[in-house]
Amino acid sequence: GSNFYKNSGTGTSTANNAEIIVGPFVTDGGVKQIGVTYQYRRLVQITDAFAYTGTPQAVLRVERKVGEGSYTTVGDYTFNGTASGEDGFGPSEPGSALIQINGGASFTDTTAGTGDFTYRVSIISRSVGGLTSTVSLEDELRQQVTLISTEQIT
Repeated sequence: GSNFYKNSGTGTSTANNAEIIVGPFVTDGGVKQIGVTYQYRRLVQITDAFAYTGTPQAVLRVERKVGEGSYTTVGDYTFNGTASGEDGFGPSEPGSALIQINGGASFTDTTAGTGDFTYRVSIISRSVGGLTSTVSLEDELRQQVTLISTEQIT
């Protein structure tokens, strides 16, 4: 058949330990295609040379719970990002720095059971603090975590 159960959730907290919970939702006990996406974006103005140490990185943990059971870890997913910038020359001629991570992962969950399913996605580590330039203005700070579960039903 071509009918699907589709359940999803998105969180926009900018915390370094943000999490989302999708569910509990009903299931026919079929195979679920799970997709997880992560976005982080910080844009600032700087007044001196652009300098960033290390690589922006976030690690997300996906956990599953069936019925009233406890959460079990499905997997940990590491997403690496980039840091780029243009030098600033004092407060009157600022430069900019952009730190961003964009990542996605997908897996097939074959866990059986017709109890309600719940997924939790949490940031278990986030390293985005490598900017050593002098920041004069925070222009933008965004973070988004999304999980989508799709189950074909007959």
